[in-house]
Amino acid sequence: MPPQQQQGTWNPPPPPYAQGGVQGGVQGGYGCPPGQWCAPSQGGYGQGGVGQGGYVPPKKKKSTTLEIGYLYGTSIAWGIGTGVWLDVEAEIENPGLGIIMPALFGAIAPVGVFIADYVMDGMPRGLPAAIATGLWLGGGAGLGVWAVHDLNSRGSGQWGFAGLGRATFVGSVVGGGAGILAGALMEPSPKTSMFVLSATTMGTAVGGAFGGAGSQGNLTNNADGAIMIGGLIGYGVGLIGSGAASLAYVPSWEQIGFGWAGFAIGAAATTPIYFIYLGVDADPRTGLIAQGIGGLLGAGLGFWLADPDGGSGGLGESLPVDRPTLLGVAPTPMGVGINGDPSGYGFAANGVW
Repeated sequence: MPPQQQQGTWNPPPPPYAQGGVQGGVQGGYGCPPGQWCAPSQGGYGQGGVGQGGYVPPKKKKSTTLEIGYLYGTSIAWGIGTGVWLDVEAEIENPGLGIIMPALFGAIAPVGVFIADYVMDGMPRGLPAAIATGLWLGGGAGLGVWAVHDLNSRGSGQWGFAGLGRATFVGSVVGGGAGILAGALMEPSPKTSMFVLSATTMGTAVGGAFGGAGSQGNLTNNADGAIMIGGLIGYGVGLIGSGAASLAYVPSWEQIGFGWAGFAIGAAATTPIYFIYLGVDADPRTGLIAQGIGGLLGAGLGFWLADPDGGSGGLGESLPVDRPTLLGVAPTPMGVGINGDPSGYGFAANGVW
C-alpha cells in the first residue's frame, strides 16, 4: 500500500530573493527548518491554528517613551488651558479659588492618558503622536477663527476671552477626536504627525506674513486683521497640503529638522531687505513677502538636502520602513506528495512592515 500522505505543514525553503531579517512573509519557518515537513505540533509557519498556508502576523510596535511623553505633555497643557477657560466662564476672580480648576484638569488629563495606555498595554506606535498633534492643530484652528472674528469686529460683537476659550476647547476636542480616528484606522508614523504639524505651523507663519504685507492702515485698524486672515489661510493650506502628501510619503526625522532649520535661515537671510526701504518710498511691510518666500525656499532646500532615511531616533521606530513594503513574489512548493515530492506550487510573498 502506498504510504499515507502526511498531515502537517510544509515550510518551503527560502527563495533566493529573501533578505535577512524579513518579517511578515510566509517564509521563515517560525520554528520549522526551511525545506522540511513539520507536523502541526512543531509549529510550522501556521504556528498553532492559523491554518495551512497561513502565517502569524507580527505584533504591532508600541509607542516609545518620548512619543507617549509628547501626549502626556500635551494633555497637561490642554487640562490647564481648559481649567483657565472654565474660570473665565464662571467669572472667578479670587486667585486662590482660580487655581483649583487649572490644577484639577491639569492632573485629570494625564491620568486619563495613563489609564488608556495601561488598558491598551502600551499604545501602538503613532497613536499618541496623532492624538497630541490633533489637539494642537484643533486648538490652533479655534484660536485662528477667534482671532479673525474679534480683530474684524468691534464692541459687543467681539467674543472676548471667554470666546477664545470656547473656540480653542471645541477645536482641540474635534482635533483630538480626529487624531484618535487617524491613529486607530491609518496607523500613521509619528514622523507623519510631526510633518503635518510642522508644515501647518510654517504655513500659518508664511500666510500671516503675506497678509501683513498686503494690509492697509496701522496695526490697531486693519493690519492685525489682515495678518490673522492670512495666517488662517496659510494654516489651511499647510494642513491640507501636508495631509495629502503624507498619504503617499513619510519623511525622515532629519528632513523635518533640516526643514525647520532651512525655514529659519531663509527667513533671517532676507531680513537685510528692510535696509533698502530706507532709501525708497515704499511700505516696508511688503518686505514680509520676501521673508515668507525666503522661509519657504529655505524649508524646501533643507528638506531636499537631508537624508530621507536618516534620523531614526527620537519619537521614532527601529523598522527600516514606515509602511508595508513588498520585496518579492515567487513560485514556492506548498505541500508534499506521497513520494516526498512537492504536491503543488503556489506563490510566496515576502515583505516588511
